[in-house]
Amino acid sequence: MAARMAPGMWQVWLAIAVCAVVLVVDFAVYRPARGRMERALQSARAIGLSLDPSQRPIIPPAPVQEFMMANSLPESEAAGAVQSGLLTASLIEEVTRLAGENGLVVTATEPGLTAQQSSGVVVRSNIRARGTYPEFLSYLDALARGPHLLTVDRFEITSGTGSDLNVAVSITRHVVKRTKPGQARR
Repeated sequence: MAARMAPGMWQVWLAIAVCAVVLVVDFAVYRPARGRMERALQSARAIGLSLDPSQRPIIPPAPVQEFMMANSLPESEAAGAVQSGLLTASLIEEVTRLAGENGLVVTATEPGLTAQQSSGVVVRSNIRARGTYPEFLSYLDALARGPHLLTVDRFEITSGTGSDLNVAVSITRHVVKRTKPGQARR
């Protein structure tokens, strides 16, 4: 004899079956997808991106990005460049080249102190040259317009022969250490 279900019991069994199917779909599809989404969001936050539409990322203009790339080194390379003297040599080469291009005659160059800081490297040099006042101003302008972050710490002008002046300039180059986004500075 066939067992009969009580009237209305089939709806209970259907509800139980639907719940079981939803549970299986949740464990098989939605939970892994949610885990992948959480990992993607965490990775995006780690590199400085925000996927929240209310938090728009700040993206600097291309010229600013290029300037920062020209004046920064990865943290691991910065230490090696300081120890090898590469940054000092490139600074002396750049300031000497700019002096010659602007009509100054370089009489002496001298490397200055190099300092490692938590956020960057500071490289100093001194240059002595001979030339006219307009040539010196042109040289200072070329330093300001160059691709590197340079500061003129001090300069001294003394009279020379004829219309020429003797100039001594102390120049500092600043190089920013690049770190991975989200990484704390020491």
